Amino acid sequence: MFKYIIIILLAAGCASDNSDGDPSSMPDGSAPDAAVPPTPAPAAGTTWFVSTDSGRWVKPDGAERILSLAPEGLALWLSVAAERPADFDFMLAVGDMDAQDSCVRTITMNGLTLLPDGRFRFGPADFTLPNGTTAEDLELEGKFPTGMGPITEISAKARLDVSSIPRDVLPLMDDVDACGVVSALLQADCIPCRDGRVACLDVEMADYVGDSRDLSSTHEVQLADCHPECASSGDNMDCDMSGW
Repeated sequence: MFKYIIIILLAAGCASDNSDGDPSSMPDGSAPDAAVPPTPAPAAGTTWFVSTDSGRWVKPDGAERILSLAPEGLALWLSVAAERPADFDFMLAVGDMDAQDSCVRTITMNGLTLLPDGRFRFGPADFTLPNGTTAEDLELEGKFPTGMGPITEISAKARLDVSSIPRDVLPLMDDVDACGVVSALLQADCIPCRDGRVACLDVEMADYVGDSRDLSSTHEVQLADCHPECASSGDNMDCDMSGW
């Protein structure tokens, strides 16, 4: 459960609220100068890792309880999957500070906007993890370095639909309310989702930093527990290892 919750929180939006929903606006809400081209995205394969203790939680107040139970050194890996003149794609993976965890599925975020001041932004948009967990109005923001260096000012914001967390990720009895369990853990009440169900949780994180790593130090994992570098692959009946 932990790794998927951490990945959705770290990739869940920006602390500077873009209230008009325009992903091309500047952090202060103004429109970018059309004559100023966006800062080019780093080359495909450029990678950073974001430690879960490099920033701060904003919402919910009890979120640090999750981090206190998280595996030591848990980190989110960000890699440029594709680059274009005005936008780019991120691939997200989890692991520790040394390497990606090849047993956990990766996620691709498509079409992040590049701004003239070197910032990048995704959303607001609904986002679904490969395991089915969904977030409403997810946003992600940060600032690329000049040359090789850390990504700074990474912030995240979203409304997490707790009821969408699959039972194989959050094992519960059929009559147990997932929102009740998660809200009790975090000491935060669930709030209405867009459709009116009281099953969502506002999450927000800010001031995270991504330290640079070697090019192509991450790889795509399409199926959990199914990769040549995952020791659990042999236990996954759905994993086809014939081509390895």
